[in-house]
Amino acid sequence: MIIVGGAGNNYGALFGGVFIYIVWTVSEPASVILFDIISDFSEGAGIGAIPNIESRALQMRVFVLGLVITFALRYFPQGLSRSGCALKNRSIELFEQMTRRRQKWRRLYFCAVHQIDW
Repeated sequence: MIIVGGAGNNYGALFGGVFIYIVWTVSEPASVILFDIISDFSEGAGIGAIPNIESRALQMRVFVLGLVITFALRYFPQGLSRSGCALKNRSIELFEQMTRRRQKWRRLYFCAVHQIDW
């Protein structure tokens, strides 16, 4: 849970735990539905149905959690909560840049209107 959420703060660990729980809960029914669709397709093609769909869905649950952790480590090495903080900091930085530019243009406009050297 800490790997996915981020070890830097408590909210990251909490977010990672909730996210892993949701993935764990949803992955088994989604796997059963996916395997049923593939089984129907393979039966229609003459290959045969997939045996033991329930046990394969349980195995798929562990595989999906491995994918989530691998994806989190590869693309968000500081955790998903840290990435959100970085995005937030970047947006604040961009907003401050826009504000500085706006103030600069207001000063230039004021100086031009009132014929003052800047």
